[in-house]
Amino acid sequence: MKNTSKDYLNKICKELNEFDWFAVSITCTNLIEDIFTKEIVFEIDDFHKIMKQLRRKRRFALMVRLGDALSITSRTNFSIRNLYAQSLIEQGYFTSGISVLEKLELEMKQSQFKELNEYFETQGILGRAYKQLFIRTGYSKSTTSINFLEKSIKYYIEVYKNDTKNRTWHGINAVALLAMANRHEIPSISYLGDYTQLANEILSCIEGKEKEGTADAWDFATAAECCLALKDFDESLKWLAGYSSQEDCDAFELASTLRQFEEIWELSMDEKSGQILMPLLRAELLKRSGGEFEMDPEDIRKELAVAKTVTSQYESMVDDSSKSSSTKLEKVFGMDSFKTYKWYMQGAARCLAVARIGLDSSRGEGTGFLIKGNSLHASLGEELFLLTNSHVVSDDLLEKALSPEEAIVIFEVLDSTLEFRLNEIIWSSPSTELDACLASFSAEDQEKLLDLTKDVDWYPLSNTLPVMGMDQKVYIIGHPRGGTLQLSFQDNHLLDHQDPLIHYRTPTDNGSSGSPIFNRTWMLLGLHHAGGDEMKCLNDKGGVYSANEGIYIQAIIASIAEKLGPKV
Repeated sequence: MKNTSKDYLNKICKELNEFDWFAVSITCTNLIEDIFTKEIVFEIDDFHKIMKQLRRKRRFALMVRLGDALSITSRTNFSIRNLYAQSLIEQGYFTSGISVLEKLELEMKQSQFKELNEYFETQGILGRAYKQLFIRTGYSKSTTSINFLEKSIKYYIEVYKNDTKNRTWHGINAVALLAMANRHEIPSISYLGDYTQLANEILSCIEGKEKEGTADAWDFATAAECCLALKDFDESLKWLAGYSSQEDCDAFELASTLRQFEEIWELSMDEKSGQILMPLLRAELLKRSGGEFEMDPEDIRKELAVAKTVTSQYESMVDDSSKSSSTKLEKVFGMDSFKTYKWYMQGAARCLAVARIGLDSSRGEGTGFLIKGNSLHASLGEELFLLTNSHVVSDDLLEKALSPEEAIVIFEVLDSTLEFRLNEIIWSSPSTELDACLASFSAEDQEKLLDLTKDVDWYPLSNTLPVMGMDQKVYIIGHPRGGTLQLSFQDNHLLDHQDPLIHYRTPTDNGSSGSPIFNRTWMLLGLHHAGGDEMKCLNDKGGVYSANEGIYIQAIIASIAEKLGPKV
């Protein structure tokens, strides 16, 4: 029996919702093979839906492969070709993407295309392509760079002026780029319009939609950007909170908005505009399945510093019943947004204890984290230890790991200028078993660490594994590829567990070995140690799947007790 496009649509949607990227890749490969061998019964609309679902989960490389196959075999339409071009641009293939769009634009004009939605979509994606090209030039004032910027604004404005009520997304992109040109003192662009006037016009339109109850997620995001342009940051936060509460606001939408705030509005933690807006956006992205972003240690430090002030101000206002209904901060922030913000900052604080481990200070070989001795065994007292994998640090030559004597330990968020040395391994389990190593620091470094961490709120250790059957998430904080600290929040889906093993999907990579695994309330759940496309399923279920694997922290504690005596 031949597969149909509907069969593939249902299968790909299921795999995407389960965050099984490996399975999605296999299914798309099979679909492409069927497309080329003409063994598939298809409906064009099914292919369009598959492309949209892949975009929603940011599977742009698969979109490129599928879009290419559909184009070559003439199983496509204007909508699919727009999505194909967008995937090319998202992957950085600007020449190819622009070529597809320009050809598409010409075909639409020659065929007297009456459905304007896809034509406007084509122009909007062209605007996006030239916007990214301008960013790639480093915001320079060269003739080439300004030409990219000018083209982008013209595309966006042309679409907006054709339909000022429904094309506000294009309008706000023009606003953002005109405001950027003003910040970077590029006067040759000013003839294209007054961005404050345009922002007021768009904001007025969206306020009308909100009153009518017709505003969607993109409208709320657009209104937040309008307020940024008008330097009304409190109002921007209010619209952003509304944006995140919309049903059609998912990881793709939030990631796009976060990128716009970072790249075009250039928000930073050094200014009021970025100090609340950026953490709230990241927090909401974390809550979505498939959300991800990378953080710079300096930004984490700034976020944590600002959070103390924000949290104390907000909570003091709420505690004062005479003010709680009228305070400006509470009205703007809202209880739900504040809870999300506070939850995110708790996660950001977990970064303080995470270490990069390597032969020198320039690059890491793995990750580790600080843990209080008495949380593992009473005899270890208040001393701080480093917990990592045995295949990262070991005194066993068979592990092919760094020895304790040669390992350099750096805590980038605490203080990236300090290097710490390990003293000895007090307990370990080989990589064939628990793959864990607990190491002490020199007396001098122990004293430094105790001083550095005197204000750290130490994380509790989970006493139970998460209940399966729910949409459980786990979070890993580590140093993928030995680089800058990264909070890995994409595809953070708990698959299964069987003490001592935990299986999950997160975007870990080389260098994440030894990272802490946290549950959804930021309790320490385990130690990350491995991953692969053909991990054996747990609990005698048979078969294999794409998964990462961690070791349950209570299994580590039990093994330590076997060596040091019962934990009392």
